[in-house]
Amino acid sequence: MDPELIGAVTFLVLLGLVLIIERKKIIVQKILFPVIYMIMYRTKVGINLMDKIAKKIPRFLKVLSFIGIIVGFLGMILLVYLLIVNLYDLITKPEAIAGVGLVLPIKAKGVFFVPFFYWIISIFILAVVHEFSHGVIARVYGMKVKSSGLAILSLVVPIIPAAFVEPDEKVITKRPHREQLSVFAAGPFSNVLFAFGVLALLLFVISPMISNIVDFRGVTIESFGNSNMTIPVKEAGIQEGETIIQLNDSQINIVDDLTLEMAHFKPGDTIPIITDKGEYEVTFGTSDFNESIPYLGVILSQKYEYKGWYKENEFVTDALLWATGMPQRVGWQLSYPVRGYGLGLLFWLYLLNIGIGLFNLIPIGPIDGGRMLQLPLRRFFGNEVGDKIWKYISIIVLVIVLITMAFAFI
Repeated sequence: MDPELIGAVTFLVLLGLVLIIERKKIIVQKILFPVIYMIMYRTKVGINLMDKIAKKIPRFLKVLSFIGIIVGFLGMILLVYLLIVNLYDLITKPEAIAGVGLVLPIKAKGVFFVPFFYWIISIFILAVVHEFSHGVIARVYGMKVKSSGLAILSLVVPIIPAAFVEPDEKVITKRPHREQLSVFAAGPFSNVLFAFGVLALLLFVISPMISNIVDFRGVTIESFGNSNMTIPVKEAGIQEGETIIQLNDSQINIVDDLTLEMAHFKPGDTIPIITDKGEYEVTFGTSDFNESIPYLGVILSQKYEYKGWYKENEFVTDALLWATGMPQRVGWQLSYPVRGYGLGLLFWLYLLNIGIGLFNLIPIGPIDGGRMLQLPLRRFFGNEVGDKIWKYISIIVLVIVLITMAFAFI
């Protein structure tokens, strides 16, 4: 049985048991109950640490929070613009892809699939970083944090793990707008900073480390591409399972080698390709999606071997590469290849933190972006008129998001 499926079922069973056992300590926050609701388990965990951090570097955090406000509003403007452009493209261009969708460990149309273990760990870390940052900045400005804890966003049934920090709303609303904005922007900004920290780790630490762990031995043809198109390598006599080790006069160790070498050619060019089984003459085809790019028509996987100690301790190495990224299956089915490194935990931490963190800046109702927008609207137009404008903007943006998501399911 698929270990991802076992993990998902086990998680849901354990989650159900915890909810039953701790039911007296649980609060249900109804959003669109019983379809959408939040299950909250209040604690005091982390509040002392928030206080310590806030007291240790208050000046630095105030400067950082001010930068977060600027980044927050710039991100909000950019996201609304991109949403409008994406919706226009979806309506006018059949090939356009929805820029907003559900992120779940489920393979289904309209869902951005993330393997379960990567998903559950990434979402939990993302939520902790986000909410903890709200709490720290609240404490920097002397605002009381009443509680913290774990939460579960429920879509009919409890499914998405989260965390929360509960500042005293009565205190927050009485503070200067800059302090309120600092608290609201802290969550999304911290996710973006965390994402770029992970990206730097991947680029400057993990990538060099990978070369010390594995030897790359070419790229293996896992399968052929679209059966409705002519497959150039198949026409040349190359079979599934063969490993490409040379293209033209260039040695091929990783997929990027193949990318760089193929960039010198165009559709219709004939070049020699050497595999572990023999030498072939291959004439590049043309992709339906991009006629200017040479097309091979294959799904590739990175061939590799562990080095030295890592080969003798495969279990440890597998676990390490599960987190950092693993050379694995890549595609050259329709246009051009992607990078030859697999998607480890760090990659998903980067992608989900920056994606979901930025999404929180969208000016919709009670989420961070919505609360940020409400303050300047109240300041410039007064509370009553400002709130009306805020509601209209929230509704319009929400409709755009929902229509865009609907396109993903079509």
